[in-house]
Amino acid sequence: MVTELIGKAQREADKQKVVKHPRLAKASAWLAQAVEVLLEAEGWSEDVRLFEVWAMIDAVVPRAQLRSAVATVTRAGAAAGR
Repeated sequence: MVTELIGKAQREADKQKVVKHPRLAKASAWLAQAVEVLLEAEGWSEDVRLFEVWAMIDAVVPRAQLRSAVATVTRAGAAAGR
């Protein structure tokens, strides 16, 4: 029962964070998409080249968006650490 209540409270808190920080939520989603491609690449042949992985990532999230997302998440992390 306690675990269920804590879980419910955590999910609600997470929703509030997303509402409060929409840029961070969007940046996190872009980064998650790129990492999903990287994780999928583990299952590709051993001969996969870096440019091929980048092509797959660029097809999902353009590099400019990834750079922006990294900057957004980095700034948020630095602000949280203050």
